[in-house]
Amino acid sequence: MAKCCKSVISFIGLIRFICTRQLQWFVVLLLVMILSQNILAQDKPTALSEIGIHLIPYPQEVNLEGADFILNNHIVIDPNATEKDKFAAHELSNTLHQEYKQQTNITSTAKTNAIILTRKGAPKDIGEEGYHVTVNDQQLSIHAQGEAGLFYGAQTLLQLIQKNASEAPYIKGMEIKDWPDTPQRAAHYDTKHHQDKKEYVKSFIRDLARYKINMLVWEWEDKFAYPSHPEIGAPGAFTMEEMQEFTRYAQQHHVQIVPLVQGLGHVSFILKWPQYAHLREIPASNWEFAPLKMAPMICFLISGKTLLKPLRALNTFILVLMKPLSLGWALNAR
Repeated sequence: MAKCCKSVISFIGLIRFICTRQLQWFVVLLLVMILSQNILAQDKPTALSEIGIHLIPYPQEVNLEGADFILNNHIVIDPNATEKDKFAAHELSNTLHQEYKQQTNITSTAKTNAIILTRKGAPKDIGEEGYHVTVNDQQLSIHAQGEAGLFYGAQTLLQLIQKNASEAPYIKGMEIKDWPDTPQRAAHYDTKHHQDKKEYVKSFIRDLARYKINMLVWEWEDKFAYPSHPEIGAPGAFTMEEMQEFTRYAQQHHVQIVPLVQGLGHVSFILKWPQYAHLREIPASNWEFAPLKMAPMICFLISGKTLLKPLRALNTFILVLMKPLSLGWALNAR
């Protein structure tokens, strides 16, 4: 029994050491050094960068050849295009107008000198999210097998456009084949310390989609107006209806919203309230839950009535057990 207690105390001490700020800074510096070395090792001119195009992410295959394509006013889609295929075409058309003052019309009738978006004749090896772009002076065609691939091909086109003062917007003659190396490409959106506007959230989703990031891990904390516990939500917190709107908007852009819920630590937004003070690990700190008492509140946060409901069928969330700085200090946890 004594040996067991000593082992538990040693384990708790190890956790407290790992959570110290000194070690955190050491880990951060180590990661910066590793990333810096990788960036320097990859800092070499690419075929596209040498002609002034900085495409992010860089495609799997690029072949520069053929004459340039001058942007015109036709976007051709398949006669049986799905709603998401039509959305990809409309997003392309709207962005061409906003960024290049280019007026375009979308049609399913074949045209010469047009931008063609089609899910016919795509290479079989590029998968559902891959795309194949071919550019010459007669047409610019984007082939894809899946809806996401067609959308990503259109987003790539927007990064290929070049223009100078005396010329109309154009795209260099080239061929691109691209597909993702990983199926889930996520960005962490931490809003614990600020409240963004609805317009910013949507613009952020559009930016992620342009760079082919398909998952938004959103750390809500008190920026969601929990219907059953309204006191937890900060002033201006997004309502259930607004979160559902964001989810639909993100799905249109092939982005999945995944809520991130803090577990042991980072829960001051809950434990600062007197009615939840009994869930603290130590009375003087509202930073972390007592592990033996946190289950009911975590179950509430991830229940279908609160956190998962805005996501509808996307029953996915991330539970983080992070920074329990006082873990094991409470008498009832020893």
